[in-house]
Amino acid sequence: MWINNRILLSSVTASLLLVSCPIAVIAADVTGIVYNGDANETNAVSVTLDDIDSDTRIAIDIQNAVNSDITISNSATLTVDSENENVFGINAQSSSDGTISNSGTIDLNATNNGAIGISINDVNNGTVVNTGDIVTISGGDNSTGIYAYENSGSIINSGSIDLNTTGGAAYGINVDEENNGNTGTLTNSGTIRAESSVSDAYGIYTGDNGSDGIITNTSAGIITVISTMEGATAGGITISNTNYGEVNNLGAINATSSVGSAYGIGVGTNDTDGTINNEGNIIAEGFNADTYGIYSNTNNGTISHSGTIEASTTDDGGAYGIYISNNFGTVTADGSLYAHSLNGSTYGIYIENDNSGVITTNNSIRAMSTDGEAVGIYIGGSNNQDLTNNGTIEAISDNSTAIGIEISNSNAATISHTNFINAVSITQDAYGIKVWNNDGSGTVSNDGEIEASSTDENAYGIYLSGTNSGSITNSGTIVANSTNNDAYGIYVNDNIGTITNSGTITAPVAIYAGSSGAFENTSTGIINGDIQAGNTNVQNDGTINLASTDFSTVNDFTQSSAGTLEIKLNSGADGVPSYSKLSANGIVTLASGTTLNVNVQTSTDYQDLLIGQQLADVISATTLTTDASTLNVTDTSALLNFNAIVDGNTLDLDVVKGVSILDATQNSGVVGAYGAAGVLEEYAGDDSDLNDFIDSLNILETEEEVAQAILETTPTTTTALSNMNTQFYNNIGSIVGSHQNNPNGMNSGDMVLGDKNLWIKPFGSYSKQNNKDGLNGFSAHSKGVGIGVDGEYENNQRIGLAVFYTQADADTNGVNQNTKLDIFNLIVYGNFPIIDNSTNLFYQLGMGIQQTNSTRTITAPALTAKADFNAKTLFANVKLARDTALGNTLNLSNQLFGTYVYYKNPSYSESGAGGLNLNVQGFDTTSLVFGVEESLKYSMTEGTNLILNLALGYDFGNTKQDVLASYYGASGTVFTTSGIDNGPWSYKTGVEIAQELQNNLSVSAGYDLDGKGSDFKNHSVSAKVNWKF
Repeated sequence: MWINNRILLSSVTASLLLVSCPIAVIAADVTGIVYNGDANETNAVSVTLDDIDSDTRIAIDIQNAVNSDITISNSATLTVDSENENVFGINAQSSSDGTISNSGTIDLNATNNGAIGISINDVNNGTVVNTGDIVTISGGDNSTGIYAYENSGSIINSGSIDLNTTGGAAYGINVDEENNGNTGTLTNSGTIRAESSVSDAYGIYTGDNGSDGIITNTSAGIITVISTMEGATAGGITISNTNYGEVNNLGAINATSSVGSAYGIGVGTNDTDGTINNEGNIIAEGFNADTYGIYSNTNNGTISHSGTIEASTTDDGGAYGIYISNNFGTVTADGSLYAHSLNGSTYGIYIENDNSGVITTNNSIRAMSTDGEAVGIYIGGSNNQDLTNNGTIEAISDNSTAIGIEISNSNAATISHTNFINAVSITQDAYGIKVWNNDGSGTVSNDGEIEASSTDENAYGIYLSGTNSGSITNSGTIVANSTNNDAYGIYVNDNIGTITNSGTITAPVAIYAGSSGAFENTSTGIINGDIQAGNTNVQNDGTINLASTDFSTVNDFTQSSAGTLEIKLNSGADGVPSYSKLSANGIVTLASGTTLNVNVQTSTDYQDLLIGQQLADVISATTLTTDASTLNVTDTSALLNFNAIVDGNTLDLDVVKGVSILDATQNSGVVGAYGAAGVLEEYAGDDSDLNDFIDSLNILETEEEVAQAILETTPTTTTALSNMNTQFYNNIGSIVGSHQNNPNGMNSGDMVLGDKNLWIKPFGSYSKQNNKDGLNGFSAHSKGVGIGVDGEYENNQRIGLAVFYTQADADTNGVNQNTKLDIFNLIVYGNFPIIDNSTNLFYQLGMGIQQTNSTRTITAPALTAKADFNAKTLFANVKLARDTALGNTLNLSNQLFGTYVYYKNPSYSESGAGGLNLNVQGFDTTSLVFGVEESLKYSMTEGTNLILNLALGYDFGNTKQDVLASYYGASGTVFTTSGIDNGPWSYKTGVEIAQELQNNLSVSAGYDLDGKGSDFKNHSVSAKVNWKF
């Protein structure tokens, strides 16, 4: 009955105290809640309905609210369960101009029917807001979060919608497609998850999106859709008919389908004023399904992508970043596109039919497939509007074709690429840009980089399988290569248009062109490869580097004075060089001053490039127009020159002598190679190793390279052995001398009769000899240990014995020559006073054996020479020192010294390098140095001393060592390799700190810097432990 404009329903088991008029609401497990008329109500009481105790399956039912400003808010939990009926959380039976909001929880379960969280059964002119949780489960029909028959108002989800159905489709937000669809706003800033195991799953779905319609997944929005039914669809945002308004994704969309299709945004037709905008992240995944980031059947409007799109399948489906059947609008990709499939084809942007719109990409496109085709941008029909790629395209397929940009029919507009394309296939062809026909108004332009590579099949930078009646221009870089097949920079099957290169093209066949078009290589153009264009007229104002031994064929060939044509000399059989050639079916015109360059650096088998050979028919033509005397003939050999000879309508190149081996070496200033260069210059023997080496010098471009190659064949390291040996003895002498000056780490006044010491001193050093006067220096690392014992046999008179082992590793500057040394030394040392106890004579006498293992690497031909030998050394050092006390803590020692070192290096022969092995003559050298030294000892504390020393010496012995040697293949001719002369003056400075640990134990550590002249320095460090017994 009616009581005060409120409806009282029977069978009430619980009642609500409602404070709003004029509506009466009674909530019960039997009837749910019913609102009538203009209501402004808030429900905070939970409602539970089921088949057993309830007459309805609608938790909140809004009736008779047509044209009303009804406001209904639910903050409670609404739970509805039914086995055979549809269930609703909130249901408006008519249109709504007011506000319906849910901040609570709607929990629905329909076992054999459908479930809708919030339903507007007519037009929503007002606002529907979900900030709470909507959970629907259905087993017999659709499962929907929010439903509207039509929407001209606002539907907003900033809460959570979680749908799961095993009986129908799943819709997060659904505006019925059979009516006027959406003309208002659909907004998700929360989470939507829709999953169906038997049908489609959609995040936001509508039939039409009107001109005022705005569908937005905000930056906070997350849409996840999952479909596992064969043939079913998973769509993030779907407009099944036409989009006249806006579709925006600023957040995350994840769409997954097992056996059907999945897309992030799907639109039937994008109208002229329609916009599809992705600034967020879209992931579309499938198992055996096609996947799309953005899908539109027809695009008449604008598709803009500045976020990320990833489409992938793990089995047979195709993967598409952006898919459009027919494009008449604008597609702009400022974001990244990634498409991946195991067995299916992959595309960054795919236009199924004609493209009559504008396509621009500014970011990265990656298309990858194991067994399917991989294409960055694909147009299945004709291209009638500009296509511009300013981004990077990577197309990789293991077992199918890889293509950067593909036009399957004609191009009547401009295809422009300005960034980077990388197309890679293992078993099939690879294309940077592939076009069927290029019409008269069509242009294919590359201002960026194109790389195409295939292992087993052909590779093409730019490929036109039909006719080019337009223009192809390259101002960037094109590289094409195939491991086991052919590769082309630009390939045009039928060229009646123009091809222009102002960039760089590198491929075995740089230009392939059929028919009678034109090719121009401008002043900045570089061609690395052959030209196969028998009917094409070629104008060369730049550089053409012919690549192979095949004929390059053209019709007419014209080269201006600014142009360069390079001929490559290749390895040939039986010592006869082969070379690239240019053949013209028409006229060849070479302007005065134009350049012919011969590149001999590709001739790697060192065949005899003998003076007097001729490279015949380098250029041949029906008519040859040139004056050979006006040609600028250059080459890449320091030792060879080439003269152009016109023989009728052919041009030949005679091989003539350039600079000699000796002159080239002397011009380079590499003094260490002078002697060997003289031998090689005069060599006329038959040793294959020497002849191969001499031939290999012909392919070196500069005189410095020639000299450096010869230096590799000389005993450069051997010339430094005596200097290294002297330095090793200087180190040993300093170590022993330091001990003699301070034998136990304490003042000499602490010594007593019979005083004995046992000491051990590890050490290490680094020597560096700079290059000097055109001779190569060296660097050496050494390490070792000395052990000694000494004692006092008379008052202030000592004698001792020390043994040293030193391991050294030396490398010659600028060449790969290495010497490893194991050095064994025996030293007798001692001292006794002269005049008084403040004046002492110190002495050292020693001998040593130096085990030497040398390796010498020759780059071309690749050989390594090795040698093992033992050198011997004698050593003597005498020092007269007088100590002067400068106070209680300072003591100055004034010293005169003399050092004698004798080094004998035996004759030895190398092995491993054939005729380039060296027979090195033995030599000996002496060093006799006299000098002065000052040593200052400061007693820092009791038992702690700091010692500083500085010495200056003059060498009256040999200051450099020259080495005589001969090649095994030319043993009768000896050459001299000079050693470095650092001059007679040497210096030394050092610092040491000594610490007494207890009465009979002390330690010390020191650093020394030795030098000779300005170009040799040795740094050494040492530490000593001394035990007094």
